[in-house]
Amino acid sequence: MVPVLGAIIGWELLLLSPFIVGVVIVVVLTRRSGRSGRTGTPPAAGWHPDPTRRHQLRYWDGASWSDQVADQGQQATDPIDLAQG
Repeated sequence: MVPVLGAIIGWELLLLSPFIVGVVIVVVLTRRSGRSGRTGTPPAAGWHPDPTRRHQLRYWDGASWSDQVADQGQQATDPIDLAQG
């Protein structure tokens, strides 16, 4: 009786394999892209890569990008205009 049960479980796993592989792929790709499943959640206040790409970092105050920027550890100000960046 046990070998039959083992064969049934084996076939079920074989049938579920594509689903399991698909779930693993989605989880890996989601983690690599930095997405946590939450959409529209702004980043925490702090220094982040400059969305205009004019500087290394720009300060996000929790609601909007500030004019505070940093390059190689030196802070400066640069008004943000995302349309031009």
